[in-house]
Amino acid sequence: MLLSINGLGVNMFIDSGCHASFITESMWKQMGKPKLEPPEYKLKSGILGGGLNLIGHFMATVRYRHREFKLPLLVTSQSNRFIEFHNLNILGRVWLCCINLDWNRFFHTDLNKVMSPVNVDFRYETTNMMKLALELKSCCNSQCPSIKVRMEGVDIKMFVDTGSYDSSIGWSVWKALGKPKLEKTKTVLIAPNGRKTGVKGTCFVNVEYSGQKCFLPLLVYRRRKYTDSGAQIGRNWFHLLRIDFNSLFERINYCKKKTRNQANKPKGSHKYSENICRRCYTVWDPEV
Repeated sequence: MLLSINGLGVNMFIDSGCHASFITESMWKQMGKPKLEPPEYKLKSGILGGGLNLIGHFMATVRYRHREFKLPLLVTSQSNRFIEFHNLNILGRVWLCCINLDWNRFFHTDLNKVMSPVNVDFRYETTNMMKLALELKSCCNSQCPSIKVRMEGVDIKMFVDTGSYDSSIGWSVWKALGKPKLEKTKTVLIAPNGRKTGVKGTCFVNVEYSGQKCFLPLLVYRRRKYTDSGAQIGRNWFHLLRIDFNSLFERINYCKKKTRNQANKPKGSHKYSENICRRCYTVWDPEV
C-alpha cells in the first residue's frame, strides 16, 4: 500500500499479524532522519521466534488521498539484514484501525478487481472506532484478530494474518483434526528477522465458516514449542473464504497498560495464556 510518510512515498506491506508499524533504517534516512525517541521494546516474531533490533520511534505524518494522520512509527536497525535487503516496511494493526479504509474491498479481489487501494474508499468512523484508534496509538500491545472456523468437524480458533501468504496449523492441531493426509512440500517459512523453518507437509481440509463451505490447503508445522497449538489464516484463503475484515479490525483487543518501562520477561512466560500481554505481562482488559 503506497502512503506518503513525512513527504516520502513508501510502499507499506500490510501485516495484521504485527502490532506496530515500522520502516527500515535506510528509509528513515531518506526521510531526513526525523528525531527518534529511544525504543521501548524489541519486536518479536510470535511464529518463528527471534526478534528485530530497533533504533527508535517517532510520530510520523502519514497521508493517503485527502486525509492526514499522525501515527507512531518504529525504525528497525540496519543490523536486521533481511529487512534491509528486502526493504521491508510493515503496516501493523495500530495503523489498520487508524487508516480506516474499506478493508473488505481491499482484501477481497472480487470486490476490487485490482489488489490495490486506489479505488478503495474510507469508511464512516463511529465513536467506538475513533476511540479504538486513539487507544491503539499509545498501548503497548494488541492481539492478532481471530475467527472461529470448523475444520473436519472440529471448532478451531484461527488468527487472521494478512502478512502471511500460507494458512497453517501446528502439529497438535493437525492431530486434533484426525491427521489429514500430508503431502511433502519444499516450502520454507521466513520471519521478518530472516529466521527460517521447514514444515512437515501440506494437507487439504474441509472448512466451514459463516455458512460457507470450502476445501482448502494448510501447511503443517513441525513440532515446535511456540507453534504446536497455533492456527492461522493467510492470504491464500482470502479468495474463497469471505471474511469481514472491517468488523474484525474494529474488535481488536489491546493492553491498556501504558508505560515506558516494560517489565523483565518472567521465566516460563511462553506458558502464559493468550489473555496475557507478552510485552508488559499484564492481563488484557476483558471488556474491550
